[in-house]
Formats: sequence, C-alpha cells, structure tokens
Amino acid sequence: MKPRLLLSMLIVFITLIGYSQDRGYFAVSAGPSFPNGDFGSKDVNNSAAGFATTGAIFDLTFAQKFGKTIGMTLMLRGQANPIDGQPLVDELYAQYPTFGWRSEATNWGIGGFLGGLYGSFPMGASGKVTFDTRAMVGYINATSPDITLTASSVSGSFWVQSQSTSAGAFAYLLGAGFKFGVGKHLSFLLNLDYMGANPEFVDVTTITSIGGYTTDTYSQKFGTVNVGVGIGVEVGIDC
Repeated sequence: MKPRLLLSMLIVFITLIGYSQDRGYFAVSAGPSFPNGDFGSKDVNNSAAGFATTGAIFDLTFAQKFGKTIGMTLMLRGQANPIDGQPLVDELYAQYPTFGWRSEATNWGIGGFLGGLYGSFPMGASGKVTFDTRAMVGYINATSPDITLTASSVSGSFWVQSQSTSAGAFAYLLGAGFKFGVGKHLSFLLNLDYMGANPEFVDVTTITSIGGYTTDTYSQKFGTVNVGVGIGVEVGIDC
C-alpha cells in the first residue's frame, strides 16, 4: 500500500471518529481456528489439500460506532495452523512398504490487517449485552510450511523437503458475536467468524538429500472458522 494512500485512509478514519457519538473499544482476543474445505482436506488425491489441523488465532481489534448501531472496525490478526503429515506417510507406506516413513512439518502461518463495518445491537433494557456483527476485507501475508518426508531402510535414509515461502493475498472476514459489559469500561467478548483467502505461492523450492531440487507455483485456498474470546476496554471519546 502506498504511504500517501495509507495517510489518506488514516485522516478519514480520524475524522469519522471525531464525529462519532459513542465510545469505541480496543480488544484483545484469542481462540481456536478450525480449517475448512480444501485447507483442511487430508485427501492425498486432492491437489488443493492443505492438510491443516486445528490451530489458533490472536487478534487486536479496534471498533468505533458512528451512531446507535453502525460503526467501523479494524483488526490485526495472527493465525497458525499445524500440518497433519500422517496421510502422506500412510500413502507412501502403502506404495513402498519396505521403507520406514516419517513426516515433519512447520505450521501454516497467517498475519494480516483487515477493516470494515460492524453493527452493534443492544439486547435487553440495560444495554450491557450487545449482539455484534462485522464484515471486513483486508490484506494478509501467508507462510507455507516446511514439509520433510524421510524414507529409511537398512541401507540408509533419503529425504525430500518442500521449503517454506510467503505470499500476500486479499482476504475477507464475516463474523458475529456478543459483547458483555462487566464494568464501567470493561467488556467480555465472544466472537465467531469465517476468514477466507487464496494466496499464490511462487517458486516453492523442493530439495532432496542427494542435492536435487525443483520449483513449483501453486495457490492454496484458505478457509477457517475461528472462535475468539477476549477482553475489551473503552477507548473512544464521547462527543
């Protein structure tokens, strides 16, 4: 993103906050991340399978209402999902049962910035509990895992490694949840969201223990259902 565009967006955001009539809040939350679709597929015959397993998210969120129900929200998200390499091992063992097979892998990683609109709807006369919805778009940087497959026999061992690389992509997020007021300035948050993206990993290098290597380019469709539990602090300014 160009610095001039980023500065313009920041000025617009500050101006909107200045006209706001409600307090905003800053929240820290974390929780499990469940892979969905191709990202969570363990089918070795699916070329788009990500073999991802349940991971975790960590969010820093700012929200500011512009009226009674509608507002703007910004989020910094970090996410990690481990790899299940056992289906690969099982497939290799089925084809070459005389070898011992082992799989080692790092995590899928996602870090990104998203922004969008949210709605906050009071539940009950006290207004301490609200039902919140949000729709956001943004940009993520995704990191593919290092995956190493090792074959062992009485004559020695051999390994093949697909090396980690990074890729940027457009992302979207749809979510809903509840905010419970637990004090004058504190609140407890419970959120459920779905985040999707489709980064393209370019020139992914695969190396072998005998010195050979190849490169490949592929897209990995990300889709995760995420649960976040956190604490919010009011930080807006009454106007």
